[in-house]
Amino acid sequence: MKFRTGTLYTQKMAHLYGRATNSSCLLCHQPDSQIHMLSGYQNASIQSMVTERHNIASRLITKNLIKGDFGGNIIFTDIGSETRMAQQSLVFPAHVANRTLPLWLLPNLSADKLRSCSRPDAICILPLGTKNQRDIQAVHPSRWDVHLIEVKYCNDTRPEQQLARATEQHNGLKHALAQVCHKVSLHTILIGVMGTIYECHTELPLSKLGLDWCRVRNLLSI
Repeated sequence: MKFRTGTLYTQKMAHLYGRATNSSCLLCHQPDSQIHMLSGYQNASIQSMVTERHNIASRLITKNLIKGDFGGNIIFTDIGSETRMAQQSLVFPAHVANRTLPLWLLPNLSADKLRSCSRPDAICILPLGTKNQRDIQAVHPSRWDVHLIEVKYCNDTRPEQQLARATEQHNGLKHALAQVCHKVSLHTILIGVMGTIYECHTELPLSKLGLDWCRVRNLLSI
């Protein structure tokens, strides 16, 4: 509530009121603000907490996606360790790679170049003409419809920055896949740091990824 009303006490505010000698964050010495306090700390321990907040949200979203129309076509995730996933009762079939892009995804790249590619939070591959086929490797890549899924927290009133960041982050991977696949789409799912749910940037991407209206509403109410 203090964030929404602009009264969250920050070092910037303390400096404004004459209670501090400067407006820099006491932990990481970067310019302080409300959004910095919630997501911008450069301190290692705080960054770990921010990363885990993102991974928890990503695991909840992925847990619902595997129950949707395209669930059987998820082939990769990068949403934390297997231990963390098990803590949220999220267990993937053996064919789903975790945290390392599978070699067969881009066989024209060396293992080193593949490791240097960006890793979205999840990848779903649909063969043309059908919604569900688990053995996607049996389908030629020219018939792959690839969906890259990226979850990001953002400033509730300014989501554009994180949308642009997601696009830039995965441009290289999209380009590499586009050389061999029929179609490559990036779905950026945004969540405001204070819980804002966007129709265009949260609900719509989830619907495009195979969740019906009821599943979308139930997920967003968690």
